Amino acid sequence: MRWPVTAVLSDDSVSKRSDRYLDLTTEQWTLAEELIKILQPFDVATTLLCAEKTATISYTLPILYGLLQHLTPAQEDNATIAAFKTTVKKEIEERWGLNNLDASSCLLLSSILDLRFKPLKFLTNGLLEAVKTELCNRMENIPESLIESVSGIEQCPPEKRCKSAFDILLGDEEDSSTGLENDTILGEVTKYLEEKPIPRSDCILNWWKINSPTYPLLAIIARGLLGIPSTSATSERIFSIAGLTVTKLRSALKPSNVDALIFLNKNYELL
Repeated sequence: MRWPVTAVLSDDSVSKRSDRYLDLTTEQWTLAEELIKILQPFDVATTLLCAEKTATISYTLPILYGLLQHLTPAQEDNATIAAFKTTVKKEIEERWGLNNLDASSCLLLSSILDLRFKPLKFLTNGLLEAVKTELCNRMENIPESLIESVSGIEQCPPEKRCKSAFDILLGDEEDSSTGLENDTILGEVTKYLEEKPIPRSDCILNWWKINSPTYPLLAIIARGLLGIPSTSATSERIFSIAGLTVTKLRSALKPSNVDALIFLNKNYELL
């Protein structure tokens, strides 16, 4: 838009002479062109994260680290561009706490459970072990009722056993079932982490639906994490629709009718 702006500001019939100072210098226009190139990935990231049907929270960390790669200063950058990249990169790292990722973070765990973004380059060996421990702990704490409802397998009650002579002399036998369960859980996590990445165009929810028999406990964790949207854009769009529905000419609508209209607007494709 450089030349249209310059033409308008230089036309006495449109703009005042006192407004000509608003035009940018050649150096400023060149700087603006460079900034547009830097900000273009942010525009793509915003569009991707605000998608209504496909964007899950697992997108967040891979996209953030992708932006950080674009913000790495290059040798051909001038001082202003290099300072801009450094400042924005620092702000992203501080805002999202990327230098102190916690293994219990939903952002991190959801990214781990999304094979489209494997390998995760920001995942250090120490953090990987912490994530494996966190996943195992969550899998151990899954309620039995939830496991039964998902798998449909009925748990048999434990058999009652009378004490033997050894039990009387040596004490009760130690229960080894916990260790076996822990080994099974750790094996499930380890096997999943060895899975090959899938194409980024695939739907990770469909992948988990197909592979849930292979990873039954981990699939429950994935269902809870990958169902979280990456942004609040979807809910904000509903407020916008409500504003377009309730206007001055339709101010007498009952709340129940407004709810029904908004519901139909957002779900008519499904209906």
